[in-house]
Amino acid sequence: MPVIALQVAALWIKSDSLTGPQPSRAAPESSMPIADTEIADVARLLAILGEPSRLRIVRAVWERPQAVNRIVEATGLKQANVSKQLGCLVEAGILGRRRDGVSVIYFIALPLVRDLCRLVCAGVRQINDGKARMPPNEEVQRV
Repeated sequence: MPVIALQVAALWIKSDSLTGPQPSRAAPESSMPIADTEIADVARLLAILGEPSRLRIVRAVWERPQAVNRIVEATGLKQANVSKQLGCLVEAGILGRRRDGVSVIYFIALPLVRDLCRLVCAGVRQINDGKARMPPNEEVQRV
């Protein structure tokens, strides 16, 4: 399901780049302003969160910070994969880590990730309930 969010972002970014830069004007508060200089960073954040195992890890630390062994149990992923994905999430600033004795504890360090996940999940539910529609994958890939 997270791939849908990335497809939406890809469509939005791609369609914006096809029309070229727009004249500068004040955007209404409800619009999603994004500067040309921010597009790559936004795409990177969405790509990092678009990997299912990373989302499982974020879900595992959603309520409270967790040690690696707890994250492995909660996600059902292999230890090596969890460690690799934790490194990616920490490097991106999405998760943070701290030592607690011999354990390393991971936590959500970027609060907007909670809001982003809630919004994307709400959108996916609307799509699943038939209240919204996503184009087929073939359409998204042609853009």
